[in-house]
Amino acid sequence: IDHKRNRGAAMALKSSTKDKIRKLLAQSADRSVGDAESELFRAKAFELMAREGLAEADIGEGDTGSEVGVLRVDMNMKYGHEYGTAFGRIAAALHCSYTYGKFDRTAVIFGRRTHLDRLEFLWPLLVQICTTHMIATRGYDSASTRRKRMSFLYAFMTSVAKRLNETEYSVAAERERERAAGDRASTELAFTSDRDAADAARDQWLIDNGYVLAGRRRSRARLDRGASDAGMRAGSVVDIGNARLDGGPKQISA
Repeated sequence: IDHKRNRGAAMALKSSTKDKIRKLLAQSADRSVGDAESELFRAKAFELMAREGLAEADIGEGDTGSEVGVLRVDMNMKYGHEYGTAFGRIAAALHCSYTYGKFDRTAVIFGRRTHLDRLEFLWPLLVQICTTHMIATRGYDSASTRRKRMSFLYAFMTSVAKRLNETEYSVAAERERERAAGDRASTELAFTSDRDAADAARDQWLIDNGYVLAGRRRSRARLDRGASDAGMRAGSVVDIGNARLDGGPKQISA
């Protein structure tokens, strides 16, 4: 039994090392990094392979981020409910399914791991940028200030989501052309499949946890046109980083 346990532990260690090597090789192949960085990643990968007695054929491709995962985001902050509502637009643009608990202020997102990774990186940065603009937005009284800020928030997130969606398809189509594997139709099918898998995971989670997905009600709040326009402009120029499906530089700025 002890020998079996030792073999099991060795296999687990080997698997973990393989994952690490795959990530290093993926980073070395990333076109966003410089030659020096790429060489360092590759050297480290081969160092690990030599130490573990592994050949390139032993590494395989591993997980490509296709499995469906869950991401939980705490919205217990100022304007948390509004951010929680707006979050769905960004999640949908990245082919994820989304539910938000109004009372526990928690967003739960379902999607392919590759999409969740991007979402997890982008969201806090978008909140930071949006909040900075909102703080600088003021009206003639508290009610006016709140209306302006909410108008900015929803317009900003809508604008970013629109750009993310457009970039996803344009980059995917470019990769399809590079691989001579089809056209936008196959890209559309892949993204539809991603969203269907995310929806199925969300629906099952709701059933397992005894929740009911509430229908959306159109907000009756009056929007401030000027603040909405400002939000759309800010969202149209914010750097959402390289959206290549297989990874890319994770950078964003105001």
